[in-house]
Amino acid sequence: KMAEVKINPPFGYGEIQALNRQDFVRLYEAGEVPAFAAKSQILPLTFSEFLAAAPQLPIVFIQSSDSEQLMPVVLTGLGGEQSLFANAGEGAKWHWDSQTYLPAYVRRHPFCMSSLNKQINEGDDLLVCVEKSHVSDKASKQHVQLFDDDKPSERWQLIEQFLQSYQADINLTRQFTEKLQSLDLFYSLEANMTSSANQAPMSVTGMFGINEEKLNQLDDAAIAELTRNGYLPRIYAHLQSLQNFQKLLNRFQENQIKAVMKKPKAEAELIN
Repeated sequence: KMAEVKINPPFGYGEIQALNRQDFVRLYEAGEVPAFAAKSQILPLTFSEFLAAAPQLPIVFIQSSDSEQLMPVVLTGLGGEQSLFANAGEGAKWHWDSQTYLPAYVRRHPFCMSSLNKQINEGDDLLVCVEKSHVSDKASKQHVQLFDDDKPSERWQLIEQFLQSYQADINLTRQFTEKLQSLDLFYSLEANMTSSANQAPMSVTGMFGINEEKLNQLDDAAIAELTRNGYLPRIYAHLQSLQNFQKLLNRFQENQIKAVMKKPKAEAELIN
């Protein structure tokens, strides 16, 4: 028996294994999201997604735990047990707000690309992996086979294409943040929001943003390079998206009010 290779799962994933052509995999229904996306306050974002996410969600940068490298994320909550954009559906399934952008990181679940090395480098041979809990060795209403006698189904071809373009996007994102860090454009960002109701103001810390003053001081050659690489529109999308903190706060308060309304009357009176 071959020794099993343990592959480190990405953030939010349970145990993962290499995808086997005989596997039956449970895919998500339209609008359904994995539990980690419903419970998380931040979700990773990639380079190609900035323009789609910026009108609705704040885009900020955080430091990944294992490196100096900053990475872009969207904020989807302000504390509490769950995201402000996920609702519990029937049968313990979570659904995403259909009006709000859902990052590709979540849409690729239960699949991911993984390398046997700890750090994924460009040019590494990547394995297609799947979360173990989504795999069965027999068909069911929910579990589908993605290969027909070793021949990839049309559905699988689309998934594989998506996984590959997502992987390429991760590399673009890394180049983007490395460039901005080398130009020293980041500053420590704190969002202070005041509510319309008489509640204490809220502040969110531990984030980084792009400093507009420093950006404006760059010379023409640096600006030309940022423009040519498509970096400038993403920088402005990030700056614009910071207006969405107030929207998050409003949504947070609406949810709190709804929660109080749902509670039995006696309990609601105790809260006041």
